[in-house]
Amino acid sequence: MAGKSVVRESDGLVINRIEIEKDSTWECPKGCVLMDGGEIGDTWGGEKFITPEPKPVEPERDLIKEIDVLTAEVEQLKTDVSDLKKG
Repeated sequence: MAGKSVVRESDGLVINRIEIEKDSTWECPKGCVLMDGGEIGDTWGGEKFITPEPKPVEPERDLIKEIDVLTAEVEQLKTDVSDLKKG
């Protein structure tokens, strides 16, 4: 058995990895080819597979702190409006 990449011909994207017998008669889906190497998400660059840069991880949000800040801002706005009405 050999590990192969199923590569979409239109853009070179590896859409799947499969294990296949060397003498298998299995055919790729239309518009795809089997290639050695690569991982799902890689792109065939003509000479080698290119692995995309990982997406940055969004920092975890402290929702309680955000609510406290917004509540304080609302209270300040209420005070400002009250002062404007008086003044």
